[in-house]
Amino acid sequence: MRNIEACNLIENNENLPRYFGDRFIPRRYPINNNLSSMCSRHNILNGSRTPDIIRLRKSDGYWRTKNYTEVLKTVLPIKKERICKLTDPVVASHIARFYHLDLRTVTVERIDSNTSEFDWPCKPRVKPMAFTDSTHDLPGFRANFGPNIISWSPRGPVAASFRKDLVLWIPQTLSTLVYRLNENFAISYNPSGTILAVSCKKADLAVLQLWDCTEQNFIYSMTENVLNEKLDQIICIDWEPSGGYIACGTIGGNVIIFRAPDLKKIRTLENSWGKISTVKFSPKRNYLVANNVVGNTKIWSWKSCDLCCEISKTKIRNSYMDWHPWNGTDLVMADSCPAAIFVFNVPSKTIVARYQRTDETVYIEYIIFNKISAELLVSCTIIEIDGNSVNEILVLASLDRIVDVLKSHDDTVCFMIWNPNGMQLATACDDDALYIWNFFALKDSPKHSEIKPKKAEKKFGTSHKLGLFRCLR
Repeated sequence: MRNIEACNLIENNENLPRYFGDRFIPRRYPINNNLSSMCSRHNILNGSRTPDIIRLRKSDGYWRTKNYTEVLKTVLPIKKERICKLTDPVVASHIARFYHLDLRTVTVERIDSNTSEFDWPCKPRVKPMAFTDSTHDLPGFRANFGPNIISWSPRGPVAASFRKDLVLWIPQTLSTLVYRLNENFAISYNPSGTILAVSCKKADLAVLQLWDCTEQNFIYSMTENVLNEKLDQIICIDWEPSGGYIACGTIGGNVIIFRAPDLKKIRTLENSWGKISTVKFSPKRNYLVANNVVGNTKIWSWKSCDLCCEISKTKIRNSYMDWHPWNGTDLVMADSCPAAIFVFNVPSKTIVARYQRTDETVYIEYIIFNKISAELLVSCTIIEIDGNSVNEILVLASLDRIVDVLKSHDDTVCFMIWNPNGMQLATACDDDALYIWNFFALKDSPKHSEIKPKKAEKKFGTSHKLGLFRCLR
């Protein structure tokens, strides 16, 4: 509240003195910031306007205090009955139940019915708890090469593309396999982890291969499809959630649909607006979205392959997108510079919330949702007033609330991927290192990658399946 009042006061009076009081106490907010060059987050549903969350991070603890306050209220419920009757047996039994709870899984639910304040359904963690679990050396790795340079199998192995080499290893083990290819551009495991799709070249022709990965220590080519176009190449891949189809984006701007595992070409969604950068199915298989390098986006109905809508942008350096993991209808799109984040509802074809900047002091490099908590991770580079840059991964529960900040890499993180159960996060950039984050602060376990969804639901609740609006604000 003090920050909001301060911002309003500065907007009304640009000549506000730096100090106040007879002891020259410095004011606790930046006065020299050019507020006219920054835009706040807007909620389209109710027309509200809130301060810039990226700049407010300079106020120490502004995004932590609210979380800890809510946690204390949960663990120590403040009620009139408890204040007046501290020895009341009913209250005592109510408090005793909290002693057996793991505080990391305690979530405060909103009890009001005003859902217009939410930018998306979310169940954030109650406090910052992510930490780096392990670090892997990736010499010569180029994290900005494409969206499918690393793939994490539900069976445990991780595959990484090094352009000429394809490396597979199992985290926390010494097992590593290296395959030499002519060139490989994109890789992706199917939902069951038994097939690895590999985009490579053979005699200057684009080739899509499917590798049988049922045996972890032995992989062989299962089948392949050769594209006739010499100048075309598959650079992004996404599996349909059931594993029966593969969508591939090409340099020529086409989206090709293959049937698995025979790789029969089903349909080609032709476009003429340039190289495809990302292609993704919605979680509930309702839509297929493709994005090109300049930020133009097309969304098709998966059942009919009819074009639902097209979003065109101008003067965008890079654009990123990800589906909300629960409802499958909200698509979050981010522009690199000027930094912008949009929450787009596909059925209504409307932008329900946005964060927009007009300056070039913030660069967004990657976004991704966590499928358990629905927190949005945004990798960004922030240029300070003194010219120095800060590389951070912001964890958002909404466009106006940061719940965690991840810092580890020396350079900007331009690639992130979750392990299949959503518990661990892998981040990479051009510093030749791959960091594995323990996002929910769970203890190390050799079978951690084999956690089944039912166990995750038991531990974190089922709101992500029911689509409930639960959020700690």
